Amino acid sequence: MLSNSTLDELQSFASRGRIGRVIELRCSDLQPVADSEVTLRWDCLVESEGALLEISDLGRFAVPTSGNRRVHVGVAPITVRLLFADKTAEAVIQPRFVAPRLELRAPDRLILGETARITWSSNAESSMMRLPGAQRIEERRFGPAGGLDLVADHLGPLVIEVEARGRHAEISNAAITTQRHTLNIVAPPVILMVDVHERSALPGDDAVFSWVVTGAQAVRIEALERGTVLQAPLTGHLTVETGVESENFRIVATGMDGIEQTRMFHLASRMPDVSQMHYGLYLLAANWE
Repeated sequence: MLSNSTLDELQSFASRGRIGRVIELRCSDLQPVADSEVTLRWDCLVESEGALLEISDLGRFAVPTSGNRRVHVGVAPITVRLLFADKTAEAVIQPRFVAPRLELRAPDRLILGETARITWSSNAESSMMRLPGAQRIEERRFGPAGGLDLVADHLGPLVIEVEARGRHAEISNAAITTQRHTLNIVAPPVILMVDVHERSALPGDDAVFSWVVTGAQAVRIEALERGTVLQAPLTGHLTVETGVESENFRIVATGMDGIEQTRMFHLASRMPDVSQMHYGLYLLAANWE
């Protein structure tokens, strides 16, 4: 505290014009990063026994009329006042929260059933990954960096959300960085292969058609002239007894997305070629009466 004699001296200086109209209070950074230090500097522009420096949450301190002091800035604003005679200078230090750096790496497209590697890195204290667009919401916690293998188990967009949480994430959302990435899960292409598209056979003979299908969820055979439908495996064959009339068969493969691929089988019924048949005329001898 200033003594009464000092206060009298200050008043005397003021009456003689030795105290200017301005006292200076400066701070090295009025918006420092939370939990850092700043430097206060002040000058009362006159030599005297001292002044008062008031720092919120710390109290009042008798200080020389010119000097500096380092102050720790936590997470709350700090008000600083310099009091000299009847003059006051004030500064408010507002700490800021730094958003952590975050980099998320994921593919844009993935085929149903395949596995993708999702990775991310940050300079945060911890991170969290969410799958808000999944059939069930998932949330997993990691360190500053992480990665996981994601299996595409359903069609459509899948949102991947990664949150990097800085040191002061519990105090301010400004210390949280969030990135979102949409992964589009598509159906695998349907590949439908057949051995032949047409066969011909004599009535009563068997004809065989074969196929191999990939990327489908179902296969069926439609006998168009007969009006029947048969469920079929992805890989198989169809044995048909040839009739008198020709027939058409359609194989249909349905993809995971409901889109269908089709191929046609045609069975042509042919009659025997008499020109290629061997025959003879035999006269049976018999006794005439």
